[in-house]
Amino acid sequence: MIRFLDLFFSGLAILFLSPLIISLIVILRFTGERKVFYLQNRVGKERKLFKLIKFVTMIENSARIGTGTITIENDPRILPFGFLLRKTKFNELPQLFNVFLGNMTLIRYYMLHPNP
Repeated sequence: MIRFLDLFFSGLAILFLSPLIISLIVILRFTGERKVFYLQNRVGKERKLFKLIKFVTMIENSARIGTGTITIENDPRILPFGFLLRKTKFNELPQLFNVFLGNMTLIRYYMLHPNP
């Protein structure tokens, strides 16, 4: 049931948000680093590794520059369009594909079973 709801809601969100997602892909492709997606290694259920997908918001290899993995206010490593994506949280939209692929979930078990 949980997997069905994840597929349904993430698929619906991807469908309705596809004009926005495609627009962001085009803008990112022609600005900044010309990269669109940032892939980060994560550990999921049962310690299974997967790649978390986000839109690029920082210059490439930014972890090796300046403050490393810590982001500070007005961080010079953040791309101009990346600042807007972070402010609006639109950089998180590609995670809908992680949900659709089964790497993440939108639906928590306790939402369906409040009294375990």
